Amino acid sequence: MGETQKNHLSLVETVLDEMAAGLKTKNVCCLDPGYKDRLLAYTRVVEMFPPKVKEFPWRNQYFYNLGEDLMPEHNGLLRDVGAVPAKEFPAKERLVKVKLPLPPLGIVFEEIEGGRSGVVVTALTTGGAAEVDGQILIGDRLVTTTAVKISPGTSSAALVEIDCRNLDFDTVVSAIGSHQPKFRVDAVEMTFSRAE
Repeated sequence: MGETQKNHLSLVETVLDEMAAGLKTKNVCCLDPGYKDRLLAYTRVVEMFPPKVKEFPWRNQYFYNLGEDLMPEHNGLLRDVGAVPAKEFPAKERLVKVKLPLPPLGIVFEEIEGGRSGVVVTALTTGGAAEVDGQILIGDRLVTTTAVKISPGTSSAALVEIDCRNLDFDTVVSAIGSHQPKFRVDAVEMTFSRAE
């Protein structure tokens, strides 16, 4: 790791910047200004450790799931070393954000084939909210949706954004269906991806 930091400092700093910005953008946390110096110092302490991708679901997957817009260098390096299949990262991916009135949305979803989680749009209902909006296309993959979250032991509800790419069909549909007038929400906000 020490050699990687020594010989590729600019690249290491770029990836660290992407990860910190991703955490801040998703309101997970905001790292203090000295985080980069401390992480670089750590690479010198463990300089003999081999730099490799391991325990992907616990280490890199969160950042991987943030997508190409936020993590271009990080995800490109994962592709380069074969840690993720190239097909998971289209050469160019377009993200489409929509805000639709409360369900029914007029979207037919199906689970993505091949054992991968997540859902894809397979049809739009004629005259439905999604078709009228005009931004969603058949084949688009659902990346995020808002959902109503009830705090345990209370009747307090909050609107949160969830990543749908690792969720099964039933969980995605439940998240979308959680939008109800009694929770004082009037729309569902979703992000879709499509390869270009």
